[in-house]
Amino acid sequence: MLPDPDNPSQKISFKEMWGTDCGRDDCADYNTPGGWKVAPLFEPGLLGKWLVVGSLDRDGEISYFSNGCGEARNWCLMAPGRGLAIGPRERGLSGTSFAAPLVSGALAVLKSRLPSMPMDVVQAALLFSADPLGTRVNNLNEPDAVYGWGRLNLENAVTMQGTVSLPYSVAGTTQAVTLRDARVNLSPALAHVGERMQAVEVAVGGVGNAYYNMKLSGIVDFETASPLMPGYAARDMLAPAGSDRVEHRGLYANIGRQARDLHAVGMDFSANILGRWRFHHALCDGCERSAWRDWNVFQPAAVATAPFFARAGGSVVLQMQGTGMRPFVAFSGRRARHAPWRQFGLQWRSVHGGIDVVAELSRIDESRSVWGANFGALGGTRTETNRSQLFLSGPLGGRWRGFAGYEHHFAEVSVTSGMLSGISGLRAEGWSAGSQGRNIFHDNDTLRFSVRQETRVRDGQARINHLVAAGSSFIEAFYRGRSQSLAQQQTAIDLSARPMIRYSLGYALPIQRNSVLALGLEYEDTTRNGGISTQFQMDF
Repeated sequence: MLPDPDNPSQKISFKEMWGTDCGRDDCADYNTPGGWKVAPLFEPGLLGKWLVVGSLDRDGEISYFSNGCGEARNWCLMAPGRGLAIGPRERGLSGTSFAAPLVSGALAVLKSRLPSMPMDVVQAALLFSADPLGTRVNNLNEPDAVYGWGRLNLENAVTMQGTVSLPYSVAGTTQAVTLRDARVNLSPALAHVGERMQAVEVAVGGVGNAYYNMKLSGIVDFETASPLMPGYAARDMLAPAGSDRVEHRGLYANIGRQARDLHAVGMDFSANILGRWRFHHALCDGCERSAWRDWNVFQPAAVATAPFFARAGGSVVLQMQGTGMRPFVAFSGRRARHAPWRQFGLQWRSVHGGIDVVAELSRIDESRSVWGANFGALGGTRTETNRSQLFLSGPLGGRWRGFAGYEHHFAEVSVTSGMLSGISGLRAEGWSAGSQGRNIFHDNDTLRFSVRQETRVRDGQARINHLVAAGSSFIEAFYRGRSQSLAQQQTAIDLSARPMIRYSLGYALPIQRNSVLALGLEYEDTTRNGGISTQFQMDF
């Protein structure tokens, strides 16, 4: 219960109540009847933290026992407070003491629905969403002298959650993008960029004509594809995932041995003046390995596959087979609908004196992404990437064979809309090296050591044009009606990533005629993750 201002023994000074001196000289007004509701006039720090609640009767009019908002109109609203049926007996209760808890509960619910918003913005959202009463019916941005912002309406407040927008577009016009469209999906190649982007502050259109600054992490959903986890060392010691091959007049299907699921379908065209060609349609991720996906397993017969940043499942490839120059063309599959790509290029293979050499030059076009990353409302993009790769494998003497690989990507990115103003100088590279021995400790066993740097962004910069609220604060703009200005800023984000080096040691030992046990030991220097892995394969 508040102190009685007419009882001198119950008077409390402002400093006793709030631990600070009154912000104005006329503190005597604070202890006058009704002075409590205008406390923010004496201490501006209470703005955004202070609500005044009046009572409405069943007809939607102010209750006879309730004060109007008056000087507190900027932080005041109304709630039912007369003849409330509460409890099992549905006894009718009345009073502003019953209206105030309704508002407090609604504020708690709204905060739970908008956890990333500052509390003063949540409170303002509750006020602004109230049903207009009095003069506010004709002027939504001005509270009424009696009813303040109007009648509490929690449903309106909750639905406002999805209407906050990013108020800037490079396209030249102010483009409001609702939060549900502001998702950013980052591929493993650009996963490290997410943390840097989330730190950028933007002015978000909050309530009425007021803006508040907020980091992108609070209003944009950043989703990052999970990087490969340790555990591949033992897996790579085994042959490619087992499947049965069914062929008929050039048509073929690779059928998995579990659940008889299709891994891939395709067609081999008979050799003619244009050479021998293969049409290949992959139906799942990880079912069939590629020399470019797992460099420490050299498979010269593998068809061209997706770039390192894309999903391979569903990809379609048309490629010339054999040695020498081999043109190919590839398209993304159904799983890449959010980041479609197409690729065309040349592979060259030479086998001489036990030395295998495979080289590739290709171009990758993406219509809506950057190396598999989609920036959503922050920016539409188109990307053209030139890719080069080289892989060598040759004898080292005795029972050992060595291998090494390198790949390089250079991308040109065009920004079509949103807050991104440009991405430039985007380059990536990766490499691997290692050796493999056969019949080392046991007949037909395999021992392999490899080290590889995962393909990482070496150079590149992204620029984000964004607005920040300047001048008056959000509180002053909303509660006091002062004008608020916006300032345009540009933030540059470094796209380069630290090298991630993976070391692996693998050993495969035949157990019986149709089964192999593989062991792996691996370590990752950047994350300092490591572990021991095992794999067992049996052919039936």
